[in-house]
Amino acid sequence: MKREIKFRAWTGVNMKSNEELRSIGGFALIEGLSGKDLFVLPFPKYEIMQYIGLKDRNGVEIYEADIIKCKFNSEEAVGFIEYYDDRFVCNWITKTNFNDSLRARIDYIKVIGNIYENKELLK
Repeated sequence: MKREIKFRAWTGVNMKSNEELRSIGGFALIEGLSGKDLFVLPFPKYEIMQYIGLKDRNGVEIYEADIIKCKFNSEEAVGFIEYYDDRFVCNWITKTNFNDSLRARIDYIKVIGNIYENKELLK
């Protein structure tokens, strides 16, 4: 199954979606996995986040730097998504026994913010 490649960017003021990135000047084009699609990456003044290819229980796309909440049985945990060791993982900031993949818990995960706009959720 081919994973959809999308990006978003934090400008320091607001979040820009994949569609908005395509309409702003000063960007570099990169070729997608298919060899046909072109994707736009802003210059390093923005924080770039990639779509991880999964959606939360409400159908919201999950990106790097998203803060997620996972409630499974009686256990609840909060963490943020990062790219680590060649894969996307959740860095849990609350104690949890969740040690399996994000995909295994996707029906219990909800995006509640991101590390740029909602830092208070990391406390």
